[in-house]
Amino acid sequence: MNAFYPSDQQHLFTNRLKELAELEHYQEKLYTAPAEHLALFGLCRIGKTLLLKEFLRRVLVSRSDVIPVYMDFSALCSSPENFASGFVGSLCYWLVNTPSTVSTVAMAERGDSSGRLAYPKRKTYL
Repeated sequence: MNAFYPSDQQHLFTNRLKELAELEHYQEKLYTAPAEHLALFGLCRIGKTLLLKEFLRRVLVSRSDVIPVYMDFSALCSSPENFASGFVGSLCYWLVNTPSTVSTVAMAERGDSSGRLAYPKRKTYL
């Protein structure tokens, strides 16, 4: 996680509890209702990206049945080819590099002690 959200950025995050609660609300709705699109917009440099990174960090810590995916679209959108390869590459990165806590919890749920990666049957991608 430090690759996209270094600890020095984590120290900058403060007092966005209302916004985090709203993101958590939409995350929970993914389990009970059809998916909705969510737009996060605002002036430059007010913390939109930092808010999303903090939300993803909290999801990684608290949920074992969710794999959050972070993509920087400013780098992906330079051409259709870059977008296609970058999009698929980012998804593969997050699927392969999920924290060990995700696989450990899943192994415990399934009673698997072989040490291999095991995932719950249902996954939600944010």
